[in-house]
Amino acid sequence: MIPRTDAQKEERDESGNPVFLDVGSWLKSELKKWWDRDHPNELFTVKYIDPTYMIRAVPANATDNLYCTLLAHSAIHGIMAGYTGFVCGPINGNYAYIPLEEVARAKNEVNTKDHKWAWVRSVTCQPDFEKT
Repeated sequence: MIPRTDAQKEERDESGNPVFLDVGSWLKSELKKWWDRDHPNELFTVKYIDPTYMIRAVPANATDNLYCTLLAHSAIHGIMAGYTGFVCGPINGNYAYIPLEEVARAKNEVNTKDHKWAWVRSVTCQPDFEKT
């Protein structure tokens, strides 16, 4: 359990539900404490991106929720198994641990003249930044 003060335990949102603390930053700090204690003088880095900073063009839906849950579970299982330097993602319908070196090796380019890009812009209500 994430330690909370009595005042934090009583906090409620507008619907009356309890307000929970950010598990991401707490987990990052706990992992750092554990590493410093059990692995002194060894490098440890964790990149944590607060989800509130993520920008979406369309509202999240149930599919997004499921996808994010699968990615989160995969990431935690990989970390708890001792893997480092990886990202989780679907490959041929199965979720896999992908080494960062493999991700960084290839570069995908979007053809902004293609009809698929026009469709993406239409669905997400993005403007035509090129104005061609």
